[in-house]
Amino acid sequence: MKDFAKVAAPLHELTKKNVKFEWTDRAQESFEKLKLALITPSSLAMPNDEGEFCQDTDASETSIGAVLSRRQGGLEIVIAYASRSLDVREVLYCITCKELLAVVFLKHCQRQKKVKVGV
Repeated sequence: MKDFAKVAAPLHELTKKNVKFEWTDRAQESFEKLKLALITPSSLAMPNDEGEFCQDTDASETSIGAVLSRRQGGLEIVIAYASRSLDVREVLYCITCKELLAVVFLKHCQRQKKVKVGV
């Protein structure tokens, strides 16, 4: 999803420690955009034995995200995705370090089996 970290930011804000949970119009709009993107049938697929894996990362001032995909049958198919908010130290990182943190984060999630894989 294009600009995932930006779209998801209002929802990530709600999960922060010591932040009052207040569902705003901005949070609702974020939720609706994400729900639509995630329930689209072509959002996730199981990998087959052909094609190359590809990992894309995204970083913003406040969040990171990563997508694992595979080129199958001439199309790029999403296999897994993960995202999270940055903590108070990580928001100070330069953008390059945030992007690298997203790479490490997806690998960690894969090892912990915390990524959403296939449908």
